[in-house]
Amino acid sequence: PPFDLAIFDQGMWLISHFHVPFVTVMGRNLFGDHTSFVLFLLAPFYRLFPEPQGLLVLQTLLLAGPAVPIYLLARKYIKSTLIATSLVATYLLNPLLQQGNLDQFHPEAFQVLFISVAIYAAVERKSALLVVMVVLSLMVKEDAALLVVPLGVWVATRRDRRVGISIIAGSVLWTTVANGLIIPRLLGSSSIYASRIPFGGVAGLFGTLIHRPGQLWSYLVSQGRPFYLWQLGSTVGFAFLLSPEIALVGVLVVAENIISNDPYMHQILY
Repeated sequence: PPFDLAIFDQGMWLISHFHVPFVTVMGRNLFGDHTSFVLFLLAPFYRLFPEPQGLLVLQTLLLAGPAVPIYLLARKYIKSTLIATSLVATYLLNPLLQQGNLDQFHPEAFQVLFISVAIYAAVERKSALLVVMVVLSLMVKEDAALLVVPLGVWVATRRDRRVGISIIAGSVLWTTVANGLIIPRLLGSSSIYASRIPFGGVAGLFGTLIHRPGQLWSYLVSQGRPFYLWQLGSTVGFAFLLSPEIALVGVLVVAENIISNDPYMHQILY
């Protein structure tokens, strides 16, 4: 059943017709569920193709897009067309990516492209492009700072301290506003996903880490989490270990998935 696809199909119809995006499929405001304001960029596209098929085609294009920055960076720094093409193939043929594309429609497809171009811009010292991609990345979802902050740290230490610190500060500020003001205002309560943090929330999680580390360890090795990590690495041949600093851009997102008590978040299918 296309539950998620129906959410965004109805939500995009409402947005593109200038209505409040209260989605009856899930019974709440679309942006109270997630602050995916990037969907406003989709409104003209949806008016041209007001069908769920249009969303699926667009998602495919978004997920394919990172092949370009991957190739450009690999071709420049490895100086091998063969290896650059192989890395692109590794990305495009990755079963994680394929499954993500087959799983209805989700705005996170934008994030895959935005963060890839942002990494390219950071490495190539294209500050204007980097800032644009960072802003767009933050508009995808309320937890996008988990990707953007590590990128900001890398920029601050390896490229431009001022730009990097600005990225970090802006990301923290936006995620605070999104989670602390926008979502509660639209929902009338805190995010429905806050309960995914185990041990009673952030304070309980850190309390468990300090006072009962064994209990936390047992939790982290349960529900197939180690195998999930193996799948993430093995599907790309652990090639990211050749550039660990750039790979660390994703470390907080992986940690979020591992720590969550929602089994979907550490299953490779999702």
